[in-house]
Amino acid sequence: MAPKQAATHQSDWQDINYVDKRVVAISDRYRNVLQEQLEVLSRSAKIGVFRLYCDENGNIDLDNSNNWLVMNPAIVGAPSDATLTITDVLAVFFESDAAAHFNTLNCAIVGGCNYLEKSAHLAKTAQGAIWLTTEINVTRSGDDALYLDGEVRNVSSEKRILKNFSELGEHINTILLELPVAIFRLELTQPDDEINAMPVPGASWMLHGSLLYGQPEGSLKSPMDATKFVHPEDRQLIIDAFENAVKHKLSRYQIEYRTIWPDGSEHWLISKAVFEYDDNNTPLTLSGVQYDITEQKLQQQKLEFMAGHDHLTDLPNRALCMETLARTVAAAHRYNRKFAVMFIDLDRFKIINDTIGHECGDRLLKEIASRFRSNLRASEFISRVGGDEFVVIADGISHIEQAQVVAEKLISLTILPVAIDGVEYRVTASVGVTQYPDDGLDEQTLLKHAEMAMYTAKERGKNNFSVYNREMAALSLEKMDLDTQLRGALERNEFSLLYQPKVGLQRDVITGVEALLRWENQKLGFVSPMRFIPIAEENGLIVPIGRWVMETACRQTKEWQKLGLEVVPVAVNVSPRQFLEPDFYDDVLNALNSSGLDPSLLELELTEGMIMSDIERTVALLTALKDLGVRVAIDDFGTGYSSLAQIRRFPIDTLKVDRSFVRNIHHDTEGQAITSAIFDMAKNLSLTVVAEGVETNDEASYLRSSNCDEMQGYYFSKPVDEKRIAIMLSDHLPRYQ
Repeated sequence: MAPKQAATHQSDWQDINYVDKRVVAISDRYRNVLQEQLEVLSRSAKIGVFRLYCDENGNIDLDNSNNWLVMNPAIVGAPSDATLTITDVLAVFFESDAAAHFNTLNCAIVGGCNYLEKSAHLAKTAQGAIWLTTEINVTRSGDDALYLDGEVRNVSSEKRILKNFSELGEHINTILLELPVAIFRLELTQPDDEINAMPVPGASWMLHGSLLYGQPEGSLKSPMDATKFVHPEDRQLIIDAFENAVKHKLSRYQIEYRTIWPDGSEHWLISKAVFEYDDNNTPLTLSGVQYDITEQKLQQQKLEFMAGHDHLTDLPNRALCMETLARTVAAAHRYNRKFAVMFIDLDRFKIINDTIGHECGDRLLKEIASRFRSNLRASEFISRVGGDEFVVIADGISHIEQAQVVAEKLISLTILPVAIDGVEYRVTASVGVTQYPDDGLDEQTLLKHAEMAMYTAKERGKNNFSVYNREMAALSLEKMDLDTQLRGALERNEFSLLYQPKVGLQRDVITGVEALLRWENQKLGFVSPMRFIPIAEENGLIVPIGRWVMETACRQTKEWQKLGLEVVPVAVNVSPRQFLEPDFYDDVLNALNSSGLDPSLLELELTEGMIMSDIERTVALLTALKDLGVRVAIDDFGTGYSSLAQIRRFPIDTLKVDRSFVRNIHHDTEGQAITSAIFDMAKNLSLTVVAEGVETNDEASYLRSSNCDEMQGYYFSKPVDEKRIAIMLSDHLPRYQ
């Protein structure tokens, strides 16, 4: 086989490696038979074959009688019945100046070229556009004869497939430009002294990665170029994921990480990669895609935030609070350190919320929450765990005194006025404090004990804090027992009423009675109102209980009237929660109608705080009650924030001065000055004044000499049952002990 030689002439023929194709000599006897068989096959094939002989000088001899051609004319776009010669076929590949090209072909052959190839595109044929390829092998026989064995192929189908692939590639490229997607490929090598495969920088590439990293188009050529734009905290994550996949021979893996754009913004990417291994399970390549998932991440973070945070205040909710508390417990146990938990409850918020409306109540809550969040340290976690309940986790508190400082700060932040629509409102807070590990070893116990301490702070007057101690657990159990028993007390007829008379100071006659609620339980015995009424306020039972008190007092007063006694008005205490009920007016009306009592014989005792909460509603409601004929009294006057100038705005009949002003009034000059001013101004407003808690003769004597109208207290009578009151009313005793 002759060695390959370079062509001596420049042409569009291609000289490639020659493969010797020896031709076995065929006798003339079989030549015609073989040619006929080839002609039959060529009619359905897309390949034509020919042989061209050359003269002794290597020039193509187109007139040689031994030349032959077997081809379906349709291969070159000619009609199927057309007669083609070798010259016609070769002319297809030479669009012009065929003689010059034949001369070039001759020179190439003479120059030692053994293999030649040329393509042609026929844009317009009967079959449309077609593509052809011809290959010619030069054979030199032993007698120095030269001939060319040629093959003509119609490659239109292949060309169209390649064109479709090219167009598809262009479409994919266009799509990739529109989508936040990049494609990459890493060639890998595995050094002998290395366990993990390493990327080969020069053999790696990335398409459209620049857009994903916020860089100029085309600036990132490979995944390694993008590494410096990965978030510093996530770079090791990518390395670890790659090394782990190689170590365990994974076929694929994916990873999510953050990038930093030139403007400083963070973006999230996901990278999905596939390994190619050889037969020895050595990784050869890593191919994959990267795409932007920032929008999904933001949405996921939003959903996670919503799941773990309160929608009103944006503070962590109870679920996230418990998770955080559990983690804090675990960390404190591991590192042997302490921390504190504080349970905060807003005092009287329910009353304010019902009074000013839930929308304004929500605004007040948001303001309080904002104060807490803005003024607590980074180590102090704040969450909203209920309607008006918050929990603070103060990490790193080594002494309970430090927790008390935080509690005092929370209380001082709460009491600051909140302006809503030009009106200032104030609430206070009661805080319970516990510390790990002294008061509990798990999150449930710590929170439960903090809540117990909070209730103790409320019982001590609100607007303060209380540190948990073990005695509180017993009190809490007692409170739970009270709550349980209280819920069935009405059905079991365990409530009763006592009545305490009010006496006119100038004539020493009974001018009215006040109905006082008592509870005696089969299990608990006699329970003081100071213990069970706050619980009834909390759990809402005070509303049906208050309704029962009003109906019973009206019915009893009507019974006294039927006995022919000189009947005086009966006063009934109204709780804040009961007063805020939308059906309160109807409850009063039903109590009067069902008993048949004259409305003028019913007096409702309200507190200052109740009437000052929602002035517009209160004035309208009290006016309706006054129109009905019911009397209205302000109880415990002087302990709230109102003044007589404000009281005059309300349609009331009686002012009851709190016992704190009456106690030892005969020698308390400051108390005398205050009560004297109250008595005088009340008289100017045509209000009846009642002094509460009178217990001594000296106190009674002083009050007789003042402008006070009536007195009520143990000096005249303790609360007694309805039979004793009947006797007192029948005898009309000036003094009864």
